[in-house]
Amino acid sequence: MLVALINSFGRCDLLDGCLTTLAANLSKLPIKTAILVYDAGSKDGSREFVEKFATTSPVPVHLYAAGKHEDTSFSAGLNMAAKEANKIYPQAQRYFIYETDNFLANPDAIPKAMAFMDEHADVGVVGFTCHKHTGTYTGSGDQFPTPWEFILSPPIVMRLRDKAGRGESSLREGKAWYWSDVVFSSPILVRREAWEKVGGFDPVNIPFAEADYDLAWRLRKQSYREAILVLTGVIHDNRSVLSEWHQTRARRFHQARYRLMEMHYGSWIGWMKPFLFLRHVAEVTVLAIKAPFQDKGAKRLAARWKLLTSVFNSYN
Repeated sequence: MLVALINSFGRCDLLDGCLTTLAANLSKLPIKTAILVYDAGSKDGSREFVEKFATTSPVPVHLYAAGKHEDTSFSAGLNMAAKEANKIYPQAQRYFIYETDNFLANPDAIPKAMAFMDEHADVGVVGFTCHKHTGTYTGSGDQFPTPWEFILSPPIVMRLRDKAGRGESSLREGKAWYWSDVVFSSPILVRREAWEKVGGFDPVNIPFAEADYDLAWRLRKQSYREAILVLTGVIHDNRSVLSEWHQTRARRFHQARYRLMEMHYGSWIGWMKPFLFLRHVAEVTVLAIKAPFQDKGAKRLAARWKLLTSVFNSYN
């Protein structure tokens, strides 16, 4: 059996396409399927939409509404969704982690992912090459980051990898699938056995950003691999509908990336802080010059200033 897990928060405008395409694809599978939506406290009608959708859905849809005092982070929400799914469907063998900004237009995506997982017993996660509704490619996975790459910043690292022929475009060119250190959860098929072996996501240390990286790292330590299927029709596009989580994305990324480095490389990575400080000084200087002439320039400058002033406290 397969249960799709969704962590929903304040994106009611995306739920129609998200749930409609997901349910339609699940209903065509030759196995029992269901959807469990974890709502992290939406106040935009998301809960009501899910409840109404459940009455006409071709597959069972369950809603778990988080309580006021629950941890409603991305990681905690999906862990709770998996826990609730196991209570309702103890026979479930796979999870399909799906996001509100996903749209499934390829009926072969899930069957191919299931077949691939059946053929590779050491695969814990299968993902897909994802695109926006316009057809533009979006990121699907990544390599495990190194301390020096964190210092340089992700945009620079991506350009360097592309020039060296180690970027994502080089990995997927002319292939039906490829191995990836990390597969982004938008969406992914997860083997339940592997998920439970590592305890799912880590809401204590990695509540939001970098959850995919941390999960992949812990799965690798348990000898599981991750792969990406090269196909079209798997959409990851928020259509500029941003949740409240997005507001503090830059700082949360740096907090999580530093913590990720510390967890998987060791406390010695504290040597990075002076170099990160110098990077932020350069960023703040450039943004201070550009801010008066850019839309939202002041906000970007303020965000980088916060990074500069918190780097020696691990961005806390």
